[in-house]
Amino acid sequence: MYAGVAANGLVSAWAVLWGRRRYGAPAGFTLGGVGFLLAVFGAVLDEWWHTNVGKDVNLWSPPHLVGLAGTVLIAVGLVFALAQHTRYGLEPGWWAPRVLLLFGFADLIHKSMVALDHYTLDPWGRTPDFYPFLLALFLPAIFVTAVRALGLGAATGAAVLFSVQHVLILLVLLAFDMRVPTFTPIPILPALALDVAVAAFAARRASAAAAVVAGVAFVLVLYAQEAAWMAWTVARPWDLARVLAQLRLHVS
Repeated sequence: MYAGVAANGLVSAWAVLWGRRRYGAPAGFTLGGVGFLLAVFGAVLDEWWHTNVGKDVNLWSPPHLVGLAGTVLIAVGLVFALAQHTRYGLEPGWWAPRVLLLFGFADLIHKSMVALDHYTLDPWGRTPDFYPFLLALFLPAIFVTAVRALGLGAATGAAVLFSVQHVLILLVLLAFDMRVPTFTPIPILPALALDVAVAAFAARRASAAAAVVAGVAFVLVLYAQEAAWMAWTVARPWDLARVLAQLRLHVS
């Protein structure tokens, strides 16, 4: 993890201090550099926290959230830099940067899932209220941005890529006899619903109405999927009244 953060820090430093002046490196690398510094600060704060406060109870300790925020800024900065540098409108046939950008969006999905903490670790943490509310805030923004950057189908593509990576991570943990969390919410069907909703606004893909309708479609399918998962797989059915109450909250 720290090797990845360090590599991003070196890339950002090169782009900001030398590459930008010589080659016109995108300004998104500046954001990545800020994320690197924030992630390093989170690591230092984490060491201080363990010495002076104690062991973290869960992910939502200040040092962990600071570190997570730093890695999010790194990912967002790289996505911005790649999107600016490749000029998709002028070179639509250049597929490699599009694939790399799709990996960037998949990485942001991973970070959103990590931020859910117990919801992705333990079955008892899966409630129909707080954690799905966070999913409804995080993921539609990522998927709508992916569609606007790469076109229709990008939301589903990013969700599929994330899901494959998630399964591979679980297999690696099993191979080393490590603790495996509960199967993370797989957002393929909600992402597909979002793509379909945006397709209805194909002529105005970047309109605010398309984003709002797509977000609502995502939330509805997400809740239906999670409710079915809790009832049929985890065997802890959600109370229907609580699900409907949360849906009213999200849609309003």
